[in-house]
Order: sequence, then structure tokens, then C-alpha cells
Amino acid sequence: MKINKAQAQALLRLKTPEFQPFMAILDALEVEALAVLAGAVDIPLLHRQQGRVQVIRELKNLVANSSELAQKVAQ
Repeated sequence: MKINKAQAQALLRLKTPEFQPFMAILDALEVEALAVLAGAVDIPLLHRQQGRVQVIRELKNLVANSSELAQKVAQ
């Protein structure tokens, strides 16, 4: 995935204290999706929850690595 400067800066802002409530929502959504995934017996539900967890984790990883991303796009 190619991140541009504006996107990297937006991800970097998500690390600030004012966005911690938003990040807490992502944490709660991840926990909820994992709980549903653990009890899933329906294959389509299992696949949806796997996708949901993957997207949440990818977003959290982008935020966690936003400092490095911002440095890369600034060069």
C-alpha cells in the first residue's frame, strides 16, 4: 500500500492524546470481533470476522508505524 504525505500525517495525528478515545474504540471492536470469531460456526460469519479483525489490526499497525511512514514520505 502506498501512503502519501497527507495520509501519513493523518495517521500520525491518530497517535495524539485527543484521538486515544478513537483508538480505544478500535481496541474494543477488535476484542468484540475476536470473541465472535472464537464462537463462529457459520463459515461466512467466520470469514467476515476474520476480515474485520484483519482490517482493524492493519489500521492499528499503520497508526503504530506512522512515525516511520511520515519520515519515508517526507524524503
